[in-house]
Amino acid sequence: MLVQWTTRDKGSPVVRWGTRSGELSSSSSATTDTYRREDLCGGVANTTGYINPGLFHTAKMSGLAPDTRYFYAYGNEDFGFSEELSFVTAPPPGSDVTVKLLAIADLGFCEEDGSMTWPGNYPNANALHMGWVDYCAALITAKRMQEDIDGRTLIVHNGDVSYAEGFVYGWNVFMDMMGPVIQKAPYMLTPGNHERDWPGTGTRFDFPPAYDSGGECGVVYDKRFPMPLQGKDKEWYSFDHGPIHFLQFSTEHDFAPGSEQYAWILRDLQRVDRSVTPWLVAGFHRPFYTDSVYGNSDSGDVGFTDAIRAALERLFFQYQVDVTWFGHVHSYSRTCPVFQRNCMGYAADGSANAPVHMLIGHAGAPYSWTISPDTPPYYESVAIQHGYLRVAANRTTFHMEAVNSLDSEVVDDYTLTKPSGWRPDQAAQLATIALFHSNYTPTWLELSGINGPAEDLVLRPAEALLFSDPDLLHSLRNATLVKNPIAYDTVEALEQIFEPINSIFQERLADSAATSDAAKFFYEHYFRDLFALYREHRDGLVKGRNSSLATPVRLPVGQK
Repeated sequence: MLVQWTTRDKGSPVVRWGTRSGELSSSSSATTDTYRREDLCGGVANTTGYINPGLFHTAKMSGLAPDTRYFYAYGNEDFGFSEELSFVTAPPPGSDVTVKLLAIADLGFCEEDGSMTWPGNYPNANALHMGWVDYCAALITAKRMQEDIDGRTLIVHNGDVSYAEGFVYGWNVFMDMMGPVIQKAPYMLTPGNHERDWPGTGTRFDFPPAYDSGGECGVVYDKRFPMPLQGKDKEWYSFDHGPIHFLQFSTEHDFAPGSEQYAWILRDLQRVDRSVTPWLVAGFHRPFYTDSVYGNSDSGDVGFTDAIRAALERLFFQYQVDVTWFGHVHSYSRTCPVFQRNCMGYAADGSANAPVHMLIGHAGAPYSWTISPDTPPYYESVAIQHGYLRVAANRTTFHMEAVNSLDSEVVDDYTLTKPSGWRPDQAAQLATIALFHSNYTPTWLELSGINGPAEDLVLRPAEALLFSDPDLLHSLRNATLVKNPIAYDTVEALEQIFEPINSIFQERLADSAATSDAAKFFYEHYFRDLFALYREHRDGLVKGRNSSLATPVRLPVGQK
């Protein structure tokens, strides 16, 4: 177990620990590291966003017994020690003890008073539909997790951690915000685009170039979160936690067949002993399946899911991955056990016939609002609400609850099961792959998505009319996100902004000869239905488990 903390001065940093409060008889000296302005790759990271990040001290607590509470404190004799903290180690792999953990993606940072928020997120006429929203839902999620952390032995965070994007102060605020949570359980992460992506640094997204890290290019993330990687900038690793094997990899690096990362993923899947860890969870940042319709380029949501499924879906099906957790799209969703967009159902023993894919990018970043108005039938739950995932697992049961940060209500409750002694059957999986014929026909939105130009055609003219009309603009004065730009963003609050845009387009632009045919098409075939979806589901619950949507029919193996 590693402990890391930050100070201005070095001294002689050490961590002390023991199994009794007040009796910290074991100790370990820390190594000290940092990064400098010249270590970063450009942008604001090594210019206006840079201040001295301090010294990062990392100490290893070794020889820990499983399923045991340890008390610890960190610091040094010269400058003093932290308060005494504690955590519980995981039960040993192979045991039947239930493990409890939390999982998130796409969190962000926020001060209590909003004073250190992102400067680019305040209202502006160029981005009405997104510009009102800040990252302060992250603060509420962090507080809910703090209330929920006792008894948890792990926190998983799959990318887009702080959204500091080159500003050191953002990381400082984030660590203060999450400290009360991550001091009580191991914190295991994978990088997202906002930690890693920068042109010319080995990221998968160089064409077109991606500047999402603000110039940090993974350096800050790696210094702050020393994961058990395969090497420098090889952001993939795996570990066992009780009955679960976690396979964590990077969507910001090449994962296609023939790549180093793909070869590692394959080796890890081949080496998992399912008699010891019957559950297999794959964690990464960008989505495997998504009901977002944004972007058909390789870096867009639609285009990327096509690429990652082409590379890994058969592999995950063959080796019977149970569930995937990912983010990037800022909402929550869960599929059925699915393969090539077809719901595969459950075996006679109750185990799922295919992986379940879960989007958990709803922790705190502003909502990804461009979802499909017609939810694909392989989704069993879709919610535009902020929150986190709560998990309890033993050898035969894997129980997951999506929790709403605002009120702690459970949005989605789902359990995977498998019998005692369950073993994977690769031969059967390979036979299914060889003979499988999908009868699912994707919609045009699933295939092509909506890109920025479509938003420009529909939303920008309506926004221009709104901002040029004092009476219309005055009508927004009581909108939640106008009165308080750092308010918790809800669907109801967003709908207060969307509805005037919808009305303006309907009443002034839809039948105008000055409106292009393309704008009319995108409004009639997407935006009108999307705005209606928001009106209908102001609580953010778009689809639940008891939906009447029919499961797609799966043809018997061997039939066309």
